[in-house]
Amino acid sequence: MYRGRKSTFSFLPSSEVKRIISTKGLPRFTKNTITDPDVLEAELAKIQIQGYAIDNEEIMDGLRCVAAPIRDHRGKVCAAISISGPDSRLEGERLEMAIKIITKTAEEISVELGYQLKESLKI
Repeated sequence: MYRGRKSTFSFLPSSEVKRIISTKGLPRFTKNTITDPDVLEAELAKIQIQGYAIDNEEIMDGLRCVAAPIRDHRGKVCAAISISGPDSRLEGERLEMAIKIITKTAEEISVELGYQLKESLKI
């Protein structure tokens, strides 16, 4: 998956994800690329729960990406925001900080687009 795509894919209907996979496939770019539809399905479910996606050298060796979905006024995911960098610089505390910054920024943009955060999600 390209940067940011897992965070938007995770909110598509399962039938749409399956259609895209059958049309485009899941080509391998690195040893970490998810090429198994069942593994991808589990990853997408995890992303829905945690609210962000991590690309751990799936598109390019040595590159890590954190992405979060942006929602419109209807609550529909319409875009994603991401940050990418060398895996050596996006690990440990820096990775945790990147996750917090990306998810907070995605929430702020979503609110600007009219999305109403649930009370439990408000910062």
